[in-house]
Amino acid sequence: MSLGGLVYAQLPGDSLLFSETHYNTNFIQSSYEKQLNTHSFKTAVEYGYTYNKLFLGLNQVFNSSVIRSSTNNIRDEQRLALLSVYKLTPVFQTGINFKRNEFSDDRTLAINNSSINCVTFFTRFSPEENIKITPFTGYSDNKQIGINDNGLVYGLEADIKDYKTDEFKINSYANYAAEDIAPRKNTAGKFIIGIENEFENNLSNLISGSYKEQRKDFYFETDSLTKITYDVTKNIQSRSERNYFIRDVIRFNPEESNWLFSVEGMASWRDIDRDTKFKLLEQTSTSIFDTKIEEFKLDFAGNVSFRVHNFSAFMKLIFSEREEKHNAKFTEGASESAFMRRQESETQKNNRSQQTTISAGLNFNLSRNDLFTLSLFHRKLVYDTQSDLNFDDRDELLSIAGLTYNRRMSPFFSLFATLEGSLNKIVYIFSQRSSNNNIQRTIKLSSGGTYKSKGFTTTNQFEVSANYTAYDFEDLNPNFRSFAFRQFVFKDSSRVRIVRNVGASLSAYIKLSEQSDFVWDEFRGRPVRFLEEIFAEPKLEYFYNGITFGVGLRIFRLEAFKFNDKSERISDTKYTSVGPLASITYFAGSSVFINCSGWYEFINNENNDKRELANLFIDVRWSI
Repeated sequence: MSLGGLVYAQLPGDSLLFSETHYNTNFIQSSYEKQLNTHSFKTAVEYGYTYNKLFLGLNQVFNSSVIRSSTNNIRDEQRLALLSVYKLTPVFQTGINFKRNEFSDDRTLAINNSSINCVTFFTRFSPEENIKITPFTGYSDNKQIGINDNGLVYGLEADIKDYKTDEFKINSYANYAAEDIAPRKNTAGKFIIGIENEFENNLSNLISGSYKEQRKDFYFETDSLTKITYDVTKNIQSRSERNYFIRDVIRFNPEESNWLFSVEGMASWRDIDRDTKFKLLEQTSTSIFDTKIEEFKLDFAGNVSFRVHNFSAFMKLIFSEREEKHNAKFTEGASESAFMRRQESETQKNNRSQQTTISAGLNFNLSRNDLFTLSLFHRKLVYDTQSDLNFDDRDELLSIAGLTYNRRMSPFFSLFATLEGSLNKIVYIFSQRSSNNNIQRTIKLSSGGTYKSKGFTTTNQFEVSANYTAYDFEDLNPNFRSFAFRQFVFKDSSRVRIVRNVGASLSAYIKLSEQSDFVWDEFRGRPVRFLEEIFAEPKLEYFYNGITFGVGLRIFRLEAFKFNDKSERISDTKYTSVGPLASITYFAGSSVFINCSGWYEFINNENNDKRELANLFIDVRWSI
């Protein structure tokens, strides 16, 4: 939940899907992508139709991927919803909703095949325009890893939006849905409310709270002894989660003032329970015990901002404290010594953290064509564990500062320059992990410009950056060694109109990267690896009645170097890809977009091993 206004979150499969607003975009989109040995196909359809008092809606998403290798992998996912609503009176409506969710994956997973077919009948009562009450009932057929369960679905939804009284504005939402498919049962319930009060002189107060509970039952493979003992083919695990919070937000924007103040506080709780249905209590294994997680969190935030003419600034402070507890759940009749071992294992995960963040920024228009921007960020994290067997206790400090200058030289040409630096320090409290203590310093300078004229546009950017990571005790562990990583990047994106219907474009970059062992105190290093990466895609384009035909060349080259004892570069590995490319793009206003692009590449490496590969991308969008 973000620290901000009241947010209405949607539960998967709840009756919010009964709303016509989920079917009013009216579009068809389909795409195919073939890259390396992976084929991906995606399609989505959303359509709504109204005739007198009848509304019909369709919403479908289908994703499929095929990974071709020695053992091909196919994964499909489909979500389909059909909605029919008939308005009997201005305050009373009735309808039918059908949903189908299907997932299949031919890999060996815990749940690699599942489907849900559900049809529900609902009525919607609206005593006032912004109040809706929707009871529903229906039938569900639920299949999971080869087992079919079916039964009743029922529930109720109530929604209040922007209901105003003399002093308050109220938003509220309540939902309960149950899927009774014995021997499993899935439930979801939620209640959220926000009450806003506006006082004089632009002072407002928003109090909100929420409670959410959800339970899901899953089949999973069980051992042969459990199958024989309980005469079952699969075991069942229930996962129950409860979330609730209370929050208060105060905003103050004095009249005829350039200042804005806001203060916010929130307390939230979360509990997660896991329960296994069939257990062999005579086993001494710790795995027979279920677990529970409890989390409590406090958040406070304060923000002040100022704006006047050509100057604006803000400062924000956030403090957050979180505690997480893990416990094993004892089962009557089980081994107490095994339970103690499981409890000890779970309590090792207990942790408590405090995080404080301060951020600030300002924008200053030096003139009509000059903009100066400064941003500052600092965060402190304190992470503690209660178990004597957990040595993850640590403190982290992160500071980031950025400075940007934008200059508009003319109506055709503008440039920018940015300087950014950061310092990140991690200190582990206990000696068992103190070899991980390190300080990471980064600095980046980038500059570039954009030129736009009637027939020519180009954007160029230069960037140099350096990352220095120094470990405090690297002599204690040879696996940790201080290093430096430096990089130079040049990017170019240009487009030119040669004649009326013919143009050319270029997209290219060069990256030069060097990694070295580094001694920060002496500020010297020994290079160990160098990368040279070059990419270029020149293309010739022809325009005709909204269609753009493009042909060109795609070039990609990556070469890695290592260094000898004399710090001389020696070529280590090479990867070169060169081949023709082609594209077709079609625009028909804002309703139809079709793009088809691909390239055929001839690949070579340092061993002169040659191979060929085709890549294809197709994207179709139609706003009906």
